[in-house]
Amino acid sequence: MAAKTSKKPSSFSTPPWWFYPLIFLVVFAIYIRTLNPSLFRNDSPETITACFTLGVSHPPGYPLYTLLGRLFALIPIGNPAMTINFFSAFLGAVGVCLFFANLWFFSNSLAHTASQRFNHFGIIFVCFIGSLCFAFSKSYWSLSLAAKGGIYTFQVALELGLLLYFQSLIQNKNYPKAHNHCIYFLVFIFALGSVNHWPSLMLLIPPIAFGVLTYSELSKAIFHFGWEKGLTCLTMAVVVLSLYLYLPLRSHLHPALDFGSPFSFKNLCESLFRISYFKRETLASFMPTALSTIQDKSVYISNRFGSDFNPAFSFLSFWGVFLLWRCGHRKELLFLLLLLLTTVTANILYLQVSPIEYWHLDDHLITVNWVTAFLASAGIYLLFTWVHKHSWLKYALPVLLIALPILTFQKNISADDQTKEFLYRGYGMEALKSMNQNARYFAESDYDYFSILYLQEVEHKRPDVALRMTTFLTENDWKNLSQEVSSGSTTTDHPIYCAFPNGDFINGYLNHAQAASFKPNGLVTQFMPIKLSNDNESLKLLREFFGRYISPNLMGSNQIDKLLLELCAYPYLNMANYLKVRHNLDHWGELCACGICLISENIWRAQEEANAAEGYLLLKNSKINKKMALDYYMVSGDDYWFSGQKTKAKEMFEKAIKIDPTDKVVPYIQKDLNDLNGLK
Repeated sequence: MAAKTSKKPSSFSTPPWWFYPLIFLVVFAIYIRTLNPSLFRNDSPETITACFTLGVSHPPGYPLYTLLGRLFALIPIGNPAMTINFFSAFLGAVGVCLFFANLWFFSNSLAHTASQRFNHFGIIFVCFIGSLCFAFSKSYWSLSLAAKGGIYTFQVALELGLLLYFQSLIQNKNYPKAHNHCIYFLVFIFALGSVNHWPSLMLLIPPIAFGVLTYSELSKAIFHFGWEKGLTCLTMAVVVLSLYLYLPLRSHLHPALDFGSPFSFKNLCESLFRISYFKRETLASFMPTALSTIQDKSVYISNRFGSDFNPAFSFLSFWGVFLLWRCGHRKELLFLLLLLLTTVTANILYLQVSPIEYWHLDDHLITVNWVTAFLASAGIYLLFTWVHKHSWLKYALPVLLIALPILTFQKNISADDQTKEFLYRGYGMEALKSMNQNARYFAESDYDYFSILYLQEVEHKRPDVALRMTTFLTENDWKNLSQEVSSGSTTTDHPIYCAFPNGDFINGYLNHAQAASFKPNGLVTQFMPIKLSNDNESLKLLREFFGRYISPNLMGSNQIDKLLLELCAYPYLNMANYLKVRHNLDHWGELCACGICLISENIWRAQEEANAAEGYLLLKNSKINKKMALDYYMVSGDDYWFSGQKTKAKEMFEKAIKIDPTDKVVPYIQKDLNDLNGLK
């Protein structure tokens, strides 16, 4: 009897072949329709530049994706950026097909308690619904549309390939030959994942170890493998991992993109193991503020469970957990929950990012999407087994459940549609336009460095501009620069620019110089002394950039926008401060308003709002200017209040009252002041 129940019907052993191209074409068509046409703000310019120039990306280098991307770049698909974005969409659709295959295998294991006719319909329906819901989940869809996201969708495809052969190894009873072949393939896939993005792969170790120890057949196959076969697996792994030799070999040739210069053994180890990132991104530093972010990240991740799909699908994932446990599929359930727990815990305790950068968590939490979709699909299937005896429910339920992928699609289309994403490329193009011939530009962040590097090295724009990244410069570099400037040999023939005059450039330069002067010039800031350019020309560039790329009606709801938008605030605020110092306040208020509306962080926005209020007090003492100053002090006080800086909030409210004690908003301000005084 036991043998009878463990035997699966042969008609369910493999899915219909036509389902794979169907799923692939449907998903791939949607991805292409919403594909990013240019650059995205998640290191995509760096990834594209690495693929086209065979460069070295930031640790751990991603040699496998770089080499595959270079091969794909030989296919002429639109502009260079779109070509690699197309590659990501292709990998995303492949991942969905592998998810479908895994779901088919798993659904067959659930097909022992119902009739063959019902199982056939249920398996097809569940695989179709679950695969589309996974494909249209917000984070996975977003990652499938731009170059850098392809690294993570490729990792998902490798994970699902690993799980697929893991399932086939468990279900195949043909010992020992079939198991040997499957184990060889498992080792091969695991090694490929290590060459692509090994930090994500490490999260699979606990659930894989659980699976090996839980399934006796698998344990016997591995523990009685023999040293000869073990040596074969080790050799296979070493051959695949040798792809990491790409990093020192290519770095030795000094490519345009050579992140970390891993040509020496020390630099190679630092790159492979992300040592510099480990010190900066993790709790290893035990900074006092690090532990305080755990609660915020936990809330963000918990909200993400519902936001990436739709509430009904998220509820079905909990239903799937309950039913899998109740129906006796506890090993499979514990495997999935352990993978889920490992991924979430690692992200809460590992990544240390500010709230404005929480979208980084989405990249590393992408495993959560397919596990959640897997559990929800199991819930759908087992829900069918529960209602199949009720005729009206049996026919009504498919109609209701077919709405799940449609609702997921409609919920996420506005956030994931990247067809109008031109801001990153536009920022780089306008920055290059702002610089004179033979300029030297000192980039101060990934956002301005990689966009210009891509434009220069891939699209061959402005080769006369010498690009330097301030974080890569040494003390000797800053010392030599200060000597060149003091001798007067550099700023005329080779004008110097930076992103903003309160960043790494000014700090590094002033370590070896007495003073520095800067003037905003379009989207960049020009180092002085030089012949002053026309202020009106800079104003024209700023207005055109705002209207073309960052006006509110052009922006989407993606969280990744916030960091680059804050970078874009600097040119407007710097120009406003420059005009204020020169007592030219005709366009000052317009520039302040543009800059402030781009800032997301409350404290910084509060500071700039206070500066704007002080600026309006410098204008002629009109009723309108006084009202603007009062309003800016009020919103500054509110932002300080919500940032927890009660003393600064009180100071702003008191300044607002002094401007016009008779204003109708005073009672509102006075109430806040009373609350603040009560806290003292």
